Amino acid sequence: MKYRKWLAASTAALLLMTFAAPLSSARQLLNKDPDAMQMDSRQEQGHKLERGMAQDKLHKGRMTKEEFEAFRLRKLQEMAQYFGISTDGKSAAQLKQELEAAKAANAEKWEAYKAEQKAKRLELLRKDAAEHGIDTKGKSAGQLHEELRKVHGDKRHRPLQDNPSLRKDMKE
Repeated sequence: MKYRKWLAASTAALLLMTFAAPLSSARQLLNKDPDAMQMDSRQEQGHKLERGMAQDKLHKGRMTKEEFEAFRLRKLQEMAQYFGISTDGKSAAQLKQELEAAKAANAEKWEAYKAEQKAKRLELLRKDAAEHGIDTKGKSAGQLHEELRKVHGDKRHRPLQDNPSLRKDMKE
């Protein structure tokens, strides 16, 4: 008998809490003026920018998913061109499959491609290091990369507002 009264009281309290909260928030919305509601919306959008730009941005390079897919397709097309594979109207998945087959068939050509890409990367690092006054003679790509990181600082762990390359995105 006591349990029935307790069950009825707790059910009534639960129903009251369930319906009371939405009604009070609806009442607050009705009492707000439209200008205040617009301001809340803008503040919410600003908060999203502070948290890390937008949800569709990849965290490391700050590219959207679409930008990354376009970048990936360009890289696959460059590789296909090196191996003499036609790229007309092919998706990234198709190119990837054909490149895997070409890599297996021409292992020497694949190694030459990788060496060429490493040489390009080293040249870019040397150019950047020279602009910063770093001696490049006899240094590997890894050593140059580390020295450039010391000069630039580690941008990966900087707060969003301190990263100059992202400030322009925040203004838009």
